[in-house]
Order: sequence, then C-alpha cells, then structure tokens
Amino acid sequence: MAKAVQLDEAERRLRDLADRLETCEDRMLTRHTETMRAILTAMSMVVVGAVLAVSILGYYSKSEVSEEVRDMPQAVNYETQRSEIRFDKMRADFQQQFNAFAGDALKRPMVEISISSGPLNNQILHLTPGQGRLYPLYPLFIKNVGQKRTDPLSFYLYSSVQFLGNNISGLWEADASSDRAFPFKYRSQNLRGTSVSKVELAPGESWSILGDYDDSQFFNWAAPTNAAWCKFVVFYGGENPAEARFQLKYGP
Repeated sequence: MAKAVQLDEAERRLRDLADRLETCEDRMLTRHTETMRAILTAMSMVVVGAVLAVSILGYYSKSEVSEEVRDMPQAVNYETQRSEIRFDKMRADFQQQFNAFAGDALKRPMVEISISSGPLNNQILHLTPGQGRLYPLYPLFIKNVGQKRTDPLSFYLYSSVQFLGNNISGLWEADASSDRAFPFKYRSQNLRGTSVSKVELAPGESWSILGDYDDSQFFNWAAPTNAAWCKFVVFYGGENPAEARFQLKYGP
C-alpha cells in the first residue's frame, strides 16, 4: 500500500515536470518567434529607410542634374561669348601689330625709267648717222616713286647685237650675259661724271643722264639688220630690278 502511494506521488511529479517542461518550451518558442519577428521588423524598417533615403537622394540628384542640364545652354552661350570676345580682342591686337609692322615693312623703293617722250619701255628710238650729241636715248631719267630710299644704283644695258664702240667713251664696259634673248651685256662705269655706285635716291627724287657727252659711236653695230633690241636694267635694292625694253633703229 505504501509503495503504491509512493508510485502515484512519483508519477504525479513526473507529469508536473513534463507539464512545466512543455510550458517552458512553449514560452521559449514564443520568445524566439517574437525575437525573430522583431529582428525582421527592424531589418524591414532599415531597408525601407535605406530605400527612402536612396529615393530622396535620387530625387534631389535628379533635380540638380535637371537644373544643370537646364542651365547648360546658358553656360555654354556665356562661355562662347567670352571666348569670342577674347578672340576678337586677340585678333584686333594682332591686326594692329601687323599693321604697325607692315606699315614700315611694305614701304619700299620703286624706280621708273623714262626719257623725254615718256617711259622708256616699248619705245622705238631712231638713229641717224652723224647725229652727234643729239642721241635720242638721252636725257634718261631715273626716279624713285617708292616710299623708301634706294640702295646705290647700278645700270646694265642688254642688246641683241654687239655694239662696236665698246668702251670708247669710258661709260660702258662689256660683261657676261646669261640672257639668250640679249646675248650682249654692258655695265655702266661712270655717268654724268658721277660714280654710279654712290648714287642713291630718296623717295620722289630723280637722277638724270643728260647726254652731255658723245657716246653715239658706241651704239654702232655690224649685224645684218637695221634694228637692235635692247633692255635697260636698274638695280636699286628693290625686290626686283627696274627694267625697260626698247628698240634702236637706223633710219626713220
């Protein structure tokens, strides 16, 4: 009897322990569930907050980009205008400097060759035997019509025929010619009693060969023709020498 009572008591205690254990397990499961729910809720809130933050930043960034894009044409126009103004100023300064430089650089001497009847170029000068000092080539005028002083002058006479009176008057001396159209060349020595190498002409100044000496014998030739084609060249320091082509012809 006593053993039976003890067994019932032990069994009751075991049931109580089982009930308490089950209760503890239920409580632990509930707490775990609630904890996980809280964690998930917190994570969801964090994610939602992050999404909201990104959305807000994206909105403001989009607004800023839109404003920048909207303002970009105006900024480009402004910079373009500034660049054009700077370029125009640089171009104006350059043009002013160029004009100042070119104003002096473009000034140069320029020589014209003429006789009493006009420019020597394309003239036909008639020679008459026994004419003496009245030779139609003179007076010969050399004028500086440029804007700058010439270098010392030098004169050369080219001819299609060889003149027989070479250096009779001491005014012309034979020189080598490389011009096939004018195989004979003569260099001036002394004109009007002045060394040609010392003659310089200021702007607007003239220098003349008056023909106050007799060099008509110099212009005789023995070629089977009554005409000589000539070229008178003046070197004066210009870019190109001055040149006049003319014809000497015996008879009317």
